[in-house]
Amino acid sequence: MRSFGKWLGRGLLALILAAVVIGLWKREEITRLLAVNSLFSEGKIVRNFSNMNAAFLSIPVPRGNSPTSTLTYGPETSLPEEVDRWVKDRHV
Repeated sequence: MRSFGKWLGRGLLALILAAVVIGLWKREEITRLLAVNSLFSEGKIVRNFSNMNAAFLSIPVPRGNSPTSTLTYGPETSLPEEVDRWVKDRHV
């Protein structure tokens, strides 16, 4: 029974050590995952949406020296009547 306890202790120590090594190795990914999981958290929502580049992998895209192109408006469309009723029912 005593040798079983030693092997059990060694196994638990190995699992804990493996978890620590994986945690250190994947620290950045785990941090981003926690940020994404708490994205809409009441206390962190402003900070999360203000610093999206920290939560997701991103790189800045340079604009370049070319002039910008203007976007034209598409054809005007009206929403169906059901939408007006939906907006009134929900006080949007």
